[in-house]
Amino acid sequence: MQSKKLLSLMILGSLLSGYFVGAQAALVYGLETCDPGSPCSSIGTGTASTPPASLFSFADDGSGLSTIANVTVAGTPIDADGLALSATYGLLAYQVTAGATEAVKSSQLISINPATAVAAPIGSLLSGRNIRGAMFDLQDRLWVVDAVSDSLLQINPSTGSIVGSPTALSLGGSPFSTTSWAFDIAINRSGASYLVDDNEIYSLNLGTGALTLLYQDTVLQSQGNAVFNIGAAFSMDTANPLDLFVLEVSGNDDIYKYDASGSFARSTLYPNFTPGLNSGRGDLASLMSTVPVPATAWLFGSGLLSLVGMAGRKKV
Repeated sequence: MQSKKLLSLMILGSLLSGYFVGAQAALVYGLETCDPGSPCSSIGTGTASTPPASLFSFADDGSGLSTIANVTVAGTPIDADGLALSATYGLLAYQVTAGATEAVKSSQLISINPATAVAAPIGSLLSGRNIRGAMFDLQDRLWVVDAVSDSLLQINPSTGSIVGSPTALSLGGSPFSTTSWAFDIAINRSGASYLVDDNEIYSLNLGTGALTLLYQDTVLQSQGNAVFNIGAAFSMDTANPLDLFVLEVSGNDDIYKYDASGSFARSTLYPNFTPGLNSGRGDLASLMSTVPVPATAWLFGSGLLSLVGMAGRKKV
């Protein structure tokens, strides 16, 4: 009995330390998949990404980059995108199913163990929907973007079902088309939502789906390539609450940071960090929920609720 209690406390301590990297630093998680034309893939071209999907993390202060493992379901590496993080529901994403083209793929909500990258399905398959961007808002609601219909959906994170009706994305009153399935959505501490699509950064109205262009990055990278951003996230703990982290995959795979307070100045955090998975698709996610104890994300997501109760009984 004592050994089981000790093991439980050790797991709890590991989970706590996994999120709180430092006094002013927290983890941002990411997915990066294999490009069909890269040596990592055994699947032919015609789609934007193929297995494996590598799960990684880094500290929002620019330290502690760590590759965790390839995401697997039932022991098999998968193609995954649409990463989102919640203190209530844990680390979620979408397994993107095989299809001859991106337009005929389907998506399955999954929960991911952030320590091992082992994933499990939640609910039923979203047939004919290609989820390439996701986030939890400050009220712990899960939002995703479907690249097939170019629409915003609210998802029940416990069942994977769609809540209400999809909302079409629009720009200037006209339908908006996502670019090359390379986009993500993110929310900052003030509750302002963004969509990052290729080299463009937009504000996003969750109620109407309306987008407003804020910035287009035309500054070439050091190797001469234009930027091609596919993932985005803010963090609760950065000194500048408008530091926008992005995953970029043109040429080398890089982690950049934009100052979204107005200038949108771009700085490099991690250059060429996954050379073996060049130019696939992926996402970033961080904890932005108002739930007061961030580490409980892992406890709920891993079925370790008993540890929360144990931790509570230890307090005096």
